[in-house]
Amino acid sequence: MTRRIELREHTAEDLAPFRELQMDPEVARYVAWLPRTAQQCEAALVDAIEQQRAANRVRHFFAIALPDTGEMIGSVGYTITGVGSADCGWFLRKRFWGRGYASEAVRAMVSMAFDGSKLECLTASCTLGNVASMRVAERSGFQWVRRAQDRAHFELHRCAASRS
Repeated sequence: MTRRIELREHTAEDLAPFRELQMDPEVARYVAWLPRTAQQCEAALVDAIEQQRAANRVRHFFAIALPDTGEMIGSVGYTITGVGSADCGWFLRKRFWGRGYASEAVRAMVSMAFDGSKLECLTASCTLGNVASMRVAERSGFQWVRRAQDRAHFELHRCAASRS
């Protein structure tokens, strides 16, 4: 939790803002698997909630919420991809863009990931045209590692995160 946001597990009450987020064509502009249908959004939220109870949890995605109201403004998290590694992602509802919430949420998620697990490396990627997401990665401590096709790839290692 920060002064402006909190990361919490998703709940069924997140369905309306979750749909708004994942069905928005502006949010989907740089994400190949978005926009989703209402039915796909509901299934994705159910999966996120079920993952919370999984003995060997793979997907650790959290609601980004405003502490005073609990309103979900986005989603941030990581998926375990191998021993000691995970791939991260973050999304904000359009009306919350440009206020620094994404960078704040990613930094909080990085702390959670490294403090609460045996992860050693987090990766992230975005399309090269998604300048805002590239800035979020860099502001959150990720280092550019390569360009592959139309994507920028970033990494953050536990030892580098502890120095920042």
